[in-house]
Amino acid sequence: MECGLSRSESISGRLFGYGEMTRVTHTLHYQILVEGTLDPSWFECLAGLAISVRERPAQPLITVLTGPLEDQAALQGVLDTLFMLNLPLLLVQRFPPVN
Repeated sequence: MECGLSRSESISGRLFGYGEMTRVTHTLHYQILVEGTLDPSWFECLAGLAISVRERPAQPLITVLTGPLEDQAALQGVLDTLFMLNLPLLLVQRFPPVN
């Protein structure tokens, strides 16, 4: 599936004169919840995050995306895709790295 989004490139060095940027050296795991359903064919366009659906009695379905993301650019790409799909964002949660 063609995602229609270009990948962001990492920025290194100084950013707007605020000093050196810190670089995360480990992959972080995320859980993202959106209202509505998302077809599993979007898996590749969502950085390979696992896609599952939660049903709640008498309430709209919730799609849950879980998995590792390389960096903030990857997270932003996922959020941009969800925005373009007009899916209301309910939660973005980052989990500490597993050693």
